[in-house]
Amino acid sequence: MKKYAFLYFLLFSLFHWSCGDDQVALFDMELEARFTLPAGLNTVETHYFKIDEVPTFVNQYLANNGISQNEVGSIVANRAVMYAEFINLDLNFIQDISIRGSKVDDPDSQREFFYMDFVDINEDQEMQLFSSISELKDVVLDSIIDMEVRINLRGFSPTSLDSRIDFTLSVFEEE
Repeated sequence: MKKYAFLYFLLFSLFHWSCGDDQVALFDMELEARFTLPAGLNTVETHYFKIDEVPTFVNQYLANNGISQNEVGSIVANRAVMYAEFINLDLNFIQDISIRGSKVDDPDSQREFFYMDFVDINEDQEMQLFSSISELKDVVLDSIIDMEVRINLRGFSPTSLDSRIDFTLSVFEEE
């Protein structure tokens, strides 16, 4: 009985101390990027699509919320959706996808924003992407960034797709 009491006490202590206050985002930045996925790409290679000069509107978001860049502690990826514009087409021909961003003048600053490994074979017209755990503050605090979409295909795209990525980044205050 003493053995179980100690075990219960240990588990209770672990759960009690592991609970902490959730940090609430100051605000979310809603952004978009567009690229064209041409028809007839092969399934062997990874295909790279560079999206130059994507505006972040970071200064406008900061001004609207009464915050300076010095008060920003962290910027992280929140959610993203990719879909084909102007056509209802299932995206099940995509095997995996990774979306990265970097400073315009420093390609070595590239960070992963969103990804999806092993896209479901039953994927429909909208692909919900997972957010990465990368800290994006050093990249996103620039007013313009470069983005790159990396895609591996499991099948051929039936047509050329004008694709759009709507994504949200969360901004947290300095702790």
